[in-house]
Amino acid sequence: MHRYNGSEVMFRRASACSLAAHQQAERATAERGNGLSGMEPAQREKDAVIETIILAQAAAESYVNWIFIQANVQPVSSSWLGRWGGLHRVGEALGRTVQYLPSEHNRFFRDLKAWRNYLVHGDEKAYNALRSELTMSVNDEPGDAREVIDRLDSGLASGIVQRARAAFTWAAGQTGINAPSASWLSPTELSSEPGSP
Repeated sequence: MHRYNGSEVMFRRASACSLAAHQQAERATAERGNGLSGMEPAQREKDAVIETIILAQAAAESYVNWIFIQANVQPVSSSWLGRWGGLHRVGEALGRTVQYLPSEHNRFFRDLKAWRNYLVHGDEKAYNALRSELTMSVNDEPGDAREVIDRLDSGLASGIVQRARAAFTWAAGQTGINAPSASWLSPTELSSEPGSP
C-alpha cells in the first residue's frame, strides 16, 4: 500500500500562495497611492494566484486518489474529476452513510480544472474551455486572454482555497479519511513570498 499523501503539502503551499497574493495586492495598492505604478507587486499577485490554482488542483487530485488508496477501493474513473464524482463508493465500502458529490463541489472542481488547464497548456482549446466554464463573454478576437488575465487576482486565489477546503472537509466527513486543511502555516512559508521569481 502507498504511504505518501502529498495533498497536505500542496494545499498548504496553495494557502501560502493565496496569502502572498493578498499581500502583493495590498503592496500594489499602496504603491499606486504613493504615485508609483504598482506594476511589480501586481505581477507578483498574478504569479501567486497562478501558483494557488495549480497547487490547489494538485491537492484535490492527490487527496481524492489518497482516499481511494486508503479505503482500498478501486476507482471506476481514471480521471480525478470522475473519482470525486465516485467518492460515494468509498463511503459505501466503509459502511458509512453517503451522499453524492454536492453540485457546488462539482462546479468548483470543473472551474478548477478549466483554470489549471488554461494556465498550464495555454492553448486555444484550454482557453475556450475556460471561457465556456466561466461563462465569460469577450468581444475581442478569439483567443484574446485579457479578460482571463484580469480575473487572476487575490480574490480568486482566496475563493479557490476556501472552496477547496470546503470540498475536502465534505469528503473527510463522507469517508473518515483526514483531509488537507492547511490549518497552520510556518513563519518560513509566510515569508517565502510565493509568486516571486
